Amino acid sequence: MIEIKPRSPISDERIESAIKFMVQAFQRSTKTSKPVILHSLRVAFDLMRRGYGEKVVIRALLHDILEDSDVNIAQIEQ
Repeated sequence: MIEIKPRSPISDERIESAIKFMVQAFQRSTKTSKPVILHSLRVAFDLMRRGYGEKVVIRALLHDILEDSDVNIAQIEQ
């Protein structure tokens, strides 16, 4: 079992929202067929396990969206 000790509070609602946004972005993508969803989840969970907070974890979830999907920065900022 992985023990997660965040340095700052993590909102399940915000993390869940970021995961849903990421999945939707990659499902609609015409730019890649790589397993980017799993990669982004692995990075995010690793950072959570290391104690990083919500903002860093959300950035990890979304870090490949601009490069590997059709989403633009304005859509992410919403």
